[in-house]
Amino acid sequence: MAQKGKINLKSKKRPLALRRRQKRIIIVLVSFVLLFSGVYGLSRVSFSPNVSISAVHVRGANIVPADALRKIVENQTAKPFWKLFSKNNILLAPQANIEKDISNSFKTIERVNVSFDSFHDLVVSVEERSPTGLWCDSSENDPASKKCFFVDKTGYIFAEAPLFEGNVYLVWYGFIEKENRESENGETAEKINPIGERLMPEDSFKNLNEFIENVSRIGLKTVSVLEISENELELHLSQGGVIIINRKLGYNQTLENLQSIVSAKQVELRGEFLKKVETIDVRFTGKAFVKLKD
Repeated sequence: MAQKGKINLKSKKRPLALRRRQKRIIIVLVSFVLLFSGVYGLSRVSFSPNVSISAVHVRGANIVPADALRKIVENQTAKPFWKLFSKNNILLAPQANIEKDISNSFKTIERVNVSFDSFHDLVVSVEERSPTGLWCDSSENDPASKKCFFVDKTGYIFAEAPLFEGNVYLVWYGFIEKENRESENGETAEKINPIGERLMPEDSFKNLNEFIENVSRIGLKTVSVLEISENELELHLSQGGVIIINRKLGYNQTLENLQSIVSAKQVELRGEFLKKVETIDVRFTGKAFVKLKD
């Protein structure tokens, strides 16, 4: 009788463990179904015309063709994300990638911003660089084959330029190292592709331009700048003369020296100094060498 009253705990545990395992399996299956349904639903929604980009508006582009910018947007939004979600909508459109691609593709563009006017209207706003000078390849002896490129206010070279007659822009020579390459016959040639390069750090370029403007105010208008060494420059003047400076001396000190020379020589030559100057060498502290035209 005592044995009939015993409870088999082992037999009770097995059905309970089995039920718990089955419950977990059901939960996993239901979760998977819900997840799949959610992903599928979101995927269908992302491809729906109701949320898709239907128009790309380009603002601020004058040099760069608007269609070229639209093509970049099209390429960036054409490939689905994880092959499941369309990127051609306001939620998944790769705005940062579009901006980066445009900046890398068009050096004439200084700033770009991608935004939305509505669920269906994507806007590409660009600010193009404005030329303030030219950089020209001084290695070309033939003027007809000389190549020049536009330089913006920061010293950034952004596009090839036509040849201009007269002093339309301040022209820069030097500053960019040549890249040696080997031609088909084994000879070494020099190749320059300056687009995307800077003449010098932006702050240095700004300071040098301010110095050139100050020199022009005392009657010595610069039309071109030639780098003759790491620190020495020649400023070629509209009157035909040349100023040789040393950047290590400092622009303020150099300007004071030039002002003193011009003031003294203008009096000495009865106002004719600016027309007669051939060379002003102010590379050295406390010294200046002036040569006049014959």
